[in-house]
Amino acid sequence: VLLLPIIWMIISGREKTSTPQTGDISGVVEFTQQIQSLPTGAPVLIAFDYELGFSGDMNIAITNVITELMRKSAFLALVATNSSGPALAESMIESASSSLGDNFSQYTHYANLGYIPGGTMGLLGLSTSPRNILPYSLDGTNVWATPPLNSVSSVGDFDAVIVMTNDPDTARNWIEQVGPHLRASGKALLFVTSSQAEPLIRPYYAAKPPQLQGLVAGLAGGVAYARTIGNLQENGTWDAFSAGITVSVLILLVGSMAGVVLKLFTPGKNVED
Repeated sequence: VLLLPIIWMIISGREKTSTPQTGDISGVVEFTQQIQSLPTGAPVLIAFDYELGFSGDMNIAITNVITELMRKSAFLALVATNSSGPALAESMIESASSSLGDNFSQYTHYANLGYIPGGTMGLLGLSTSPRNILPYSLDGTNVWATPPLNSVSSVGDFDAVIVMTNDPDTARNWIEQVGPHLRASGKALLFVTSSQAEPLIRPYYAAKPPQLQGLVAGLAGGVAYARTIGNLQENGTWDAFSAGITVSVLILLVGSMAGVVLKLFTPGKNVED
């Protein structure tokens, strides 16, 4: 009952359910404005700190963010605080560049700096001295010796930092250790997160003053962002999600009602001493 409508929506590939409007989801407009305001060729630090199991919830947002940065010829410095992040980052860059066609099929304007050791202390060190924390890229190149990273001496020298995570604790570490250095430099800290982590991360965005300058959360946020930049693909994903939620609620309601009716009309057993 649950799988059939979802599979049908994906196979048909047509959007029948109205997609989220950008103005209905706070944080998406601000996120979009920050990306669009980046100058051509700007160095951007991207943290791939999400687990692969959350790809279905976050991939639409992540793919569209990366493709927009590629269109602006941004230099992407890729990092991660989890061990699977560097490989995931490489995979997403290849996937995004191939989706843009021949002009971007071999996007080389990036450096995979790999894993950030040391947890919160590693992030603090990244804020003040990224060259010492990550001296070489994964292929052994000293990327700090050539433009544009030769002008970067602290995290505040990046034009923006984008953190992609499904873990509220990881998000808090980035906000607490990296955020103050970015605010002091007037640079943006942007987040792409999952629906599950959104309630714990959104207060940082809603704070006065805000500690995040943009937030895209879950599938709804990803669809709204894709719609804003004019890159919303009709692949049935949003319909499948909507159908899955609707059918799940109906299953719960019908099951609960059936349970009550059966309990009311089932004769009780006599308990003998």
